[in-house]
Amino acid sequence: MRTKKHTIAVEEDSLAEIRRYAKWALERTGTEQRLPTKVEDIVASAELAVAQDISLAEVHRGFFSRAYGILASALAKLRALVDLEENLIYLDLSMKPQQINFATLHECGHKTLPWQRLAYRYEDDDHTLSSEVEAQFEREANQFAAEVLFQLDRFTKEAGDLPLGIRTPLGLSKRYAASCHATIRRYVELHQNECAVLICQASRLLGDEQATLEIERIFYSDSFRNRYGTLKFPRKVGPDHQFSRLVFEHKVRLFELGDIVLEDGNADCFRAHFHIFNSTYRVFILIFPQRLSRRGWRTIIRI
Repeated sequence: MRTKKHTIAVEEDSLAEIRRYAKWALERTGTEQRLPTKVEDIVASAELAVAQDISLAEVHRGFFSRAYGILASALAKLRALVDLEENLIYLDLSMKPQQINFATLHECGHKTLPWQRLAYRYEDDDHTLSSEVEAQFEREANQFAAEVLFQLDRFTKEAGDLPLGIRTPLGLSKRYAASCHATIRRYVELHQNECAVLICQASRLLGDEQATLEIERIFYSDSFRNRYGTLKFPRKVGPDHQFSRLVFEHKVRLFELGDIVLEDGNADCFRAHFHIFNSTYRVFILIFPQRLSRRGWRTIIRI
């Protein structure tokens, strides 16, 4: 099915089941003993195949409109699709290899999770799933992909032994053959210490050409959310803010010396460090309290 962005987390009961099937998929293929995850083995284990002669990037409007009833306007945004009758995965082959890995595992999730497989085979009387169920299935397939790609708790344990900083997920993204975006998100959400990450898009305000960072999402570790709640940031960070100045004026790609005073969910202020990574597609700003010590941690991995 289509890969989409959703803001609602997977329910706890579903998460446990998804992790169980992810563990089964890893053990069945023997890929839990090696890195990165062998995506092709997971595909074969799910009795699927990836179509190599059709790319969604080329927008085969006639083929997909006839076969799946997908509008041409929707096809332009489509990155992955699975046909559970033909057991074929269609991909936008213009994506980066790391993105293809995640998208492929996402589609494997639709086939591997039995309640999804059955639901898509026996649809309702209108031959469609409700929008609520489809959104839930997309979140679950995303979760399955993340659990398989990052091999359940293996990534979290490895990341926890390394210094708290933006270089850690960047280095691990290569080790796990995952995108920086997916790796940074998982790093923050499952970290034992207090941290958060702002995922921003760099743009310019129309008319006055002022550089601005638009905050698309903010992710938190549980310990950060429990202590500080949610951070108070405007949706758009203006050109005078130090985040914007570093990105636009100083053109930093990797910056690790930031200090800032922030307001938490209780309207209290606290001092924090921040690191910036500019991938050119997105700007990631990792935030963690200044009181966190780095002593006693292993040497940081090099990237």
